[in-house]
Amino acid sequence: MSQEHPDPVHVRCTLEGDVARMYRELESRGLVKSVREAVTQGISAFYEKVMERDLLEARAKTDTQLAESL
Repeated sequence: MSQEHPDPVHVRCTLEGDVARMYRELESRGLVKSVREAVTQGISAFYEKVMERDLLEARAKTDTQLAESL
């Protein structure tokens, strides 16, 4: 997945409401040290869930195709 030299993505935003509260809680527990780290971990976790969902959908489609061919 990693490229040797990926193009950087610059993000500038303000966290508010529940997301800000979640960040502060994670920070106070020592689970993240910066917003950058939290965003990186969040994107990684989201990407992993999307890939997992895609795999499950592909398996279901394959299973359906296999059942139809029998």
